[in-house]
Amino acid sequence: GSAVPITKDIEIISVTSGDGFRAILEQQGVTVHVIGGQGHNPSAGELATAINESDAEKVILLPNNANIMLAAEQSRALTNKETAVVPTTNLPQAVAATLQFDPELSFEDNITRMSDIIEEVRVGEVTTAARDANINGEKVAKDQLIALTKDGLVGNGRSVEEVLLAAIKALDPQEGELITLYWGEGIGETEARSHQEKVESMWPLCEVEVYRGGQPLYSYLVAVE
Repeated sequence: GSAVPITKDIEIISVTSGDGFRAILEQQGVTVHVIGGQGHNPSAGELATAINESDAEKVILLPNNANIMLAAEQSRALTNKETAVVPTTNLPQAVAATLQFDPELSFEDNITRMSDIIEEVRVGEVTTAARDANINGEKVAKDQLIALTKDGLVGNGRSVEEVLLAAIKALDPQEGELITLYWGEGIGETEARSHQEKVESMWPLCEVEVYRGGQPLYSYLVAVE
């Protein structure tokens, strides 16, 4: 069915890539998506257009990419609407942030809650190297699978599973924490389930959830919180 807007006072606009992420975010109240993803970083003008077209009086913007942060900040100057940027640098943080949104609370309280939670979500990425590179002193060949966190390269290898486990290990899940795997284009559900079982066997004291993100270029995005 069509998504019911949670409130017309505040609207959440997200820069999204991957139809799985889009569906997850819509369930959590995101009503406007601007297409992002590799090779397409929306401009301040595109973001401002989305803000201006919103029916809401106030807008919360989720950039979901460090490269879009500046454009997101600049877009606020191009609109008369009260707009706040919650500084998400990836889609798993956007999922965590939108879960914190409560239409009963004030704009300011929502921004605080959403911004606080993203500090607590540690995110890893499994992707392929776009070119031969030297990352943190490690030689990486083009098309090799690599694991990245905000600290940089934390693993590389030939199999998705091996590199996924390296990414999670670097995020250092503790007892009782939640590990969420979002699988991307090129990964099938059967493969994702087998990866889930492997993660559960290695981190038996954590809860493990798996969702289809559908994101291009990243086999997995992983969140630990």
